[in-house]
Amino acid sequence: MGLVGNKVMRDPLISTPNKIVQVRLWAQGLTIGVIIATAALTHSQRAQAANMRKHSPDHTWVFLLDEQRLEKERAQKA
Repeated sequence: MGLVGNKVMRDPLISTPNKIVQVRLWAQGLTIGVIIATAALTHSQRAQAANMRKHSPDHTWVFLLDEQRLEKERAQKA
């Protein structure tokens, strides 16, 4: 905002109240731009995370093998 304020304040043809309004408008525009950019980045990250969750491998078979192994060990001990 300081850079924009410096640029606007140098213009001798604009009155001081108009300069203040001009700096405020620049600041609002930059803020909206940052918000839109942040939203776009967040959306892309969420899309990537959803894609990873959708295509993640299913490892429930590992737990079934462990349970079967434990049952066999219990049966051998009994």
